[in-house]
Amino acid sequence: MMAEKLGRTPFPSQPRMRVRLESFLDLSALPPAPAEFDFTAAAMKSLRRMYVNDQLGCCVVSLGYHFLGVESGGAGSETVVSDGDIVRDYSAIGGYVPGRPSTDNGCNEQDALHYWQTKGFVNGDKIEGWLTVNPQDIETCKKVAYLFEGLYYGYGLPNSWLNTQDGATWDAARSNPNNGHAFGSFGWKNGKWTISTWGGFRYMTDAAHKNMDEAYVILNDTMVNKVNQKAPNAVDWPSLVAYWNSIGGKLPEPPRPLPNNWSTL
Repeated sequence: MMAEKLGRTPFPSQPRMRVRLESFLDLSALPPAPAEFDFTAAAMKSLRRMYVNDQLGCCVVSLGYHFLGVESGGAGSETVVSDGDIVRDYSAIGGYVPGRPSTDNGCNEQDALHYWQTKGFVNGDKIEGWLTVNPQDIETCKKVAYLFEGLYYGYGLPNSWLNTQDGATWDAARSNPNNGHAFGSFGWKNGKWTISTWGGFRYMTDAAHKNMDEAYVILNDTMVNKVNQKAPNAVDWPSLVAYWNSIGGKLPEPPRPLPNNWSTL
């Protein structure tokens, strides 16, 4: 049986909550998601890494690097970091001191996302922004997960979800707040969400999805291939920024790249 550690803690004392998208915007304007999508194929080296979450309660940070693996892999050059990088960011965000088990107390997702955006992970990656999304609105979640390559969750895992093997299905069950965990989804197929956690994969039903305590969508320019200027879903960066701003983000519109035969002189 694979070792598992948890580590997602509740909201910070002064939450940095973004307004839920659907509370003030017409999300029907977003393009529909395809019937099925999967962003995991180009990120298997990263997603198969435990990233120390069998030893430390660093799931919030490990998930961030799984996101980075998906985003960079889809753009053509997958980022895989060392366990030492995970520990350094976990220390910066959660206060963990290597060699002192009493400091291994996990961390909350909003602090981690804020840190990732403002300071950047130790490998230099920064995200452009993050927004909350209502996990009960399945169709909207599909749309934003497809546009931005995944969703970042926080939940008190039901006891029945612990110690499950690759390929197991997580269905609706009673949450246990003592089992706080961060995990992500990078696809939707066969009526279930493709879940990345603990170096493996599970599948989550829509019924379980609706129970999530936290769900976030992340924008990172790493997802765009620098050669063709498009994400794996074939959306270019200026359009992604426009979609982001249409759901509550506040980024300046980037200049569209000049055609190759244009001169900048």
